[in-house]
Amino acid sequence: MAFRFSGAEMGGGLGQGITEIVDQNTYWFGPLLPEFRNRTERLPSDQHWLPALTAPRLFILCNSLKDQYGRAYAAVQSYLGARPAYDFLGVPEHVGLNFRPGGHGATEEDWNAIFDFADQVLLGKPGTRRFDVIPPRKDTP
Repeated sequence: MAFRFSGAEMGGGLGQGITEIVDQNTYWFGPLLPEFRNRTERLPSDQHWLPALTAPRLFILCNSLKDQYGRAYAAVQSYLGARPAYDFLGVPEHVGLNFRPGGHGATEEDWNAIFDFADQVLLGKPGTRRFDVIPPRKDTP
């Protein structure tokens, strides 16, 4: 999730920001990320670049509305930040997001969303699920 919208420093204590991540999981990121502890606004890029750099390939963000680590609002911002790359390449349907109730972790609902997304976009199978629906702000803490 976008660091600029998460954690104690930037997210009002919701989700994990840079300080929380580098204090717990230093091996997940490059060696320079700790230099941005308490200086998130100085990041040269943010997590929305990951799905944007994936374009035009498929990318879906699966998250829960109450994930204590991956803040839902930060996930929405990552999706919105990546959308212009997909729009520019003419494949806006190749990026999606799906929210479910519950907490942190990958669930059966997440896997179902991933498979439904791939079936609809890659295989052209009919489906009723939409992957461009942003929940109301009050529901994305």
